[in-house]
Amino acid sequence: MYNTSMKKNEELLLECIDVTYDAFGVCKEGSFTVYVKDLLIGEVALVKILSVKKNHAFGKVLELKQASEYRIVPLCSVNGKCGGCQYGHIRYEYQLILKKKRVQDCFRTIGKMDVEVKDVIGMEEPYKYRNKVQVPLQYEDELRMGFYRNHSNDIVSFDYCMVQSDLSNAIIQYLKELLKGCKESKKIKHILIKHGFTTNEIMLVFIVKEEIHLKEIVEDVTRKFKEIKSVILNINSRKDNVIMGEEEKLLWNQDYIIDELDGLKFKISSKSFYQINPIQTVKLYRQAIKQCNVSDADICVDLYCGTGTIGMFLALKAKYVYGIEIVEDAVKDAKYNAKMNGIENIEFLCGDAGVVSKELLKKDKIDIVVVDPPRKGLSKEAIDTVVAMKPKKVVYVSCDPSTLARDCKVFEELNYKVEDVQPVDMFPFTSHVETIVLLSKLDSKKYISVELPMDDMDLTSAESKVTYKQIQNYVLEKFGFKVSTLYIAQVKKKHGLEAREHYNISKNDNRRVPQCSIEKEEAILNALRNFNMLFLI
Repeated sequence: MYNTSMKKNEELLLECIDVTYDAFGVCKEGSFTVYVKDLLIGEVALVKILSVKKNHAFGKVLELKQASEYRIVPLCSVNGKCGGCQYGHIRYEYQLILKKKRVQDCFRTIGKMDVEVKDVIGMEEPYKYRNKVQVPLQYEDELRMGFYRNHSNDIVSFDYCMVQSDLSNAIIQYLKELLKGCKESKKIKHILIKHGFTTNEIMLVFIVKEEIHLKEIVEDVTRKFKEIKSVILNINSRKDNVIMGEEEKLLWNQDYIIDELDGLKFKISSKSFYQINPIQTVKLYRQAIKQCNVSDADICVDLYCGTGTIGMFLALKAKYVYGIEIVEDAVKDAKYNAKMNGIENIEFLCGDAGVVSKELLKKDKIDIVVVDPPRKGLSKEAIDTVVAMKPKKVVYVSCDPSTLARDCKVFEELNYKVEDVQPVDMFPFTSHVETIVLLSKLDSKKYISVELPMDDMDLTSAESKVTYKQIQNYVLEKFGFKVSTLYIAQVKKKHGLEAREHYNISKNDNRRVPQCSIEKEEAILNALRNFNMLFLI
């Protein structure tokens, strides 16, 4: 509802009645919604209105009048400035409640599914859990190292990050001082650190614009920190937002480190994927194995297996495991890892999942398929590939509940039922949540086909063919500003709606692309609801 009386810079006393997953408090002034950053349910605050739109406004807290029992004083000195920890001001047990609610809401509103979501598996000590830190560098009057401010390319310097390991923190601070006196340091774009928690081995990667001389720096830092086993120069001359370049040079010792998960060893290179939180990764993989109740008679497929981590956990219980991956270097690392661990009942195959799986079906009946896709979820082709293998069970490990709920709905339509939904907190103090879902194949003999006339369906021809231009025009007319097709695509994907491939969504997880602001996201959501493409969340 449009509030004609509310003005920018107005100060109001508001009570928070709900919280969005990205930590905006939801307040009401009459029937008008005001979003207030970091406000929690039940809190009362004096709020300054920052912007007013036709159906909502944004504000910030000037004075907290009544605090929630779940509010804490952030341990981080740059909390609220750095874009990393959205939940830095929230007591940990309540973070888990919010994450469970997000998974529930996604299944209800996006998947249109009534499923039971279990309590989130959290950490006993939710600090110092990250085994990877990627720090950008900027040069103005002096060297600045830190993390990006939220929705910005500005860097927020820090002295200590509570979610990084003590060793990673120490190396970053040491390098910050060391590089101040190095002329070549102006050509360094990022510093990447990977930390093997079990072995305590460190990989240090300098990401540079062009090849530079860092011999003295390398000698100094490796002398200071004996844990460093690998130093690499990654050359990226591109001027876009891709962080890692293709070309690399070894500066010191070896081009990999080793880490262990639950007794299994893994080779980690500069570009290989490895779960960020090793403590919770063990819980995640154990839970996935438990969910599917794998036995020594089962033939399993680890689809999009990467370097084979989940597959090798499966192999400890299963009769045989096939890992399928299209990236050749990842397959080489997976084979190395299997050999290093003496696991012989696993085979890694390089190629397109659809083609390779068809070949597998000629020689084996597949019992269980495990998928762990990136944030964008599974394509329809990928789901069709899984279903074509006719597994009894599918274990879906997801880092985005929106795309998870969307994909589970597709599986349901293809005769698979959601049996178990278990969230796992891999990223404490952030809004992110990992979820494991068990899907079981239904016995088609127990069901009959029912045909419904299209006239009875709630989808009109106009609703199924809404164009991006119509959405843009609606937003412009109602809210008075323009939104790009990129932003529309981002919002559609975030909320489980299919976005057209030719719009400019990056396929590279390392690419930093413009992100839709919450203000424009709300406007796009309003348009999607207007066209009956999305129901009110």
